[in-house]
Amino acid sequence: MAQRLVAPALKRIALIRGTSLKKEIEDGFARVFRAREEAERVANQKRQDTKSREQAFREAFREHLQRIIKPTLESLKQLLEKNGIDATVVESEVGSGGRQLEPSIAFYAFSDDVRMASGTTRGPSDANVQLQLSCHAQQGNVGVYVSRPSSGGRSAGPEADVPLESVTEEWIQKLVLSLLTRQ
Repeated sequence: MAQRLVAPALKRIALIRGTSLKKEIEDGFARVFRAREEAERVANQKRQDTKSREQAFREAFREHLQRIIKPTLESLKQLLEKNGIDATVVESEVGSGGRQLEPSIAFYAFSDDVRMASGTTRGPSDANVQLQLSCHAQQGNVGVYVSRPSSGGRSAGPEADVPLESVTEEWIQKLVLSLLTRQ
């Protein structure tokens, strides 16, 4: 591999052969060019490794979403609806600063009897309980955003990211229960 890197560096030096370079100076330039090419190769490899790692996490999140997260949220939705609380589950792709779209799922519960104008349907922003789980492939974690009833109305914001393996059926159930409990 070192030979492959040396050839372009020596080729560039050959282009300036018309000037008078001493052998040790020519060798110094060759070392500079080789070091630069090696640094570029390492940087390219790191970028590729990062993309591969992010893609692997994204795929693991999608699989976990279909196998654990979505079925758990759907079962909670059914439980709430059987007990008179409207709920919905929405899957989406969320953009993150110009990067690739990331898979996301949201759970919305309308635990209060919110009065709506006649003919108006409730939307996710009307839900007083909200949970969103998003793939944060760049960090290799799951982003958690919650909105819950509070004494002042509603409190909302991001929670600490969690490792994918922490997002279990029990963890989701406990989190939704805590969101439904007025703080």
